[in-house]
Amino acid sequence: MLKAIIVDDEEAGVESLQILLKKNCPTVQVIATANSVSEAEEKLATASPDVIFLDIAMPFANGFELLKKVKNKNFSVVFTTAYNEYAVKAIKHNALDYLLKPIDSDELVEAVKKCEEKKDSGSPDIKKIEKPDRFSFTRAKGIQNTCTYPGRDCVCRCGLYPSPGGRFKLYSYLPC
Repeated sequence: MLKAIIVDDEEAGVESLQILLKKNCPTVQVIATANSVSEAEEKLATASPDVIFLDIAMPFANGFELLKKVKNKNFSVVFTTAYNEYAVKAIKHNALDYLLKPIDSDELVEAVKKCEEKKDSGSPDIKKIEKPDRFSFTRAKGIQNTCTYPGRDCVCRCGLYPSPGGRFKLYSYLPC
């Protein structure tokens, strides 16, 4: 079951997407809706969605500004908008998909499948590390990193995020 939040300033857009999800994507549970960026921030503070269906053009602040404000993005983003000119910017914000309004039900089903695959692929073998040992890492092609731990004769795949001072912290790894 995918937990979802819908963020759209138009109530008709929220209702339309809820109907499409209920009819075509039974594995999606809408846990909250928001009609503005500020309301979405409040919902994200208390909920843990797997995916956010996010409109771009909204009064006072847009969808991209919401993503900049959110610290821990442990969810996928599917943009739902009437404007195709934001597609490149959406890719730079790691959008899983970009759906143009009116939303096509087949495209919505494909977007939900991507979200399910992403959720399923990240969970079984990845382990969270609270206090990792010292390690060295090298940047490989694309976004994969390799970590070498002292006293081990193997190399592990790991996830890193930047921290202050130009250093990196380890947030997950795939054991050797």
